[in-house]
Amino acid sequence: MSIAKILAPLSGGNHDPAILATAFAAAKPYNAHVEALFVRADPRLSLPYGAVPISPDVVQAIIDSAEEANRVASTAARAALKVAAGIAGVEILNRPRKAEAVTCSFKEMEGRFERCASAAARLSDLVVFNPAAIAHNPDLADAFLETLIKTERPVLLAEQAPKAFPGKTVIAWDGSDTAARALVAAIPVLKKANEISLLCCCDGDQAKIGTRDAEQYLALHGLSCTNRMIDVDKRTVGEALLASAHENSGDLMVMGGFGHSRFGEAIFGGVTQHIRWHATLPVVMVH
Repeated sequence: MSIAKILAPLSGGNHDPAILATAFAAAKPYNAHVEALFVRADPRLSLPYGAVPISPDVVQAIIDSAEEANRVASTAARAALKVAAGIAGVEILNRPRKAEAVTCSFKEMEGRFERCASAAARLSDLVVFNPAAIAHNPDLADAFLETLIKTERPVLLAEQAPKAFPGKTVIAWDGSDTAARALVAAIPVLKKANEISLLCCCDGDQAKIGTRDAEQYLALHGLSCTNRMIDVDKRTVGEALLASAHENSGDLMVMGGFGHSRFGEAIFGGVTQHIRWHATLPVVMVH
């Protein structure tokens, strides 16, 4: 098991450089290929629909404006890839190809952003998103949830490129199916980790969560880990996890993610939502 292809959805906006830098950092331990994806919005989707008729000239003006916006954003996304690849010393190829070093390519699709990103993610090992970009771009927010929930691909959520990937990795563990799927899917990442810690949350009335099965599974992959029980106390689970990750000098967190729309998410008390907006370290989420 390894990581061969990382998808980096771009919008032509200010956050593209950070997304690309993160993708290149994640690709480095595996000599993986980074595919930068730009989605051109279908100009027809810009047309207003209603009872009021619109003249052909107005329709054409709206379409022309949308196509110009696509052109400007596409040019910006390509420029961001060129600059980021130059900084990282990564070769830009015409199409994905396995090499003895990190490589990248640019792919352009047309349609709804979330659908195109989800389709491209189906044959990707990891998909990179930026929390600030998600907060400011509804299309990216929808693509994030579509990729995580419906396509069920691992996503890497990071504000900026990690200094070490994966480095010291902490796993949010509660013994649930979601947490187990996240752990299994993250094995390629965990195999490159310097240290692995299981962070287990409980409160005063809750029995401590056993970690024996997780430890045994990791051992079968030749991996060892430490475990730490976290007393949530008056904090939320998300707050407790992030505080413990910080105390353990974690470079990366692995966790299960659950959500049903960009307006509401939940994993044992809304952890996905809290981590998404407040994470101080990169997070790999798996549904």
